[in-house]
Amino acid sequence: MQMAAAEEAREVALWPENAPVFVLFREQQTQWRTGPMGGVTGLDYTCAHRSLDRMGLTPEELDEWESDLRVMEYAALPVLNKVKE
Repeated sequence: MQMAAAEEAREVALWPENAPVFVLFREQQTQWRTGPMGGVTGLDYTCAHRSLDRMGLTPEELDEWESDLRVMEYAALPVLNKVKE
């Protein structure tokens, strides 16, 4: 799972409307669940929900934040599980 920083260093654009959920995603960086072979299987949403509960969101806003977080999670999984050849 470790990759040289130079291999992965690249600039990406972050749209302003995605910045808040990106901050939440980054806060979850140590909350990944792993499988028996060491691969990452997904986020531990118990921790994410604790953060979301403190934000005072409406049910509709909570659904939107969870959906946005899942999009980032699904995009990150293949990168985190990339095997060096």
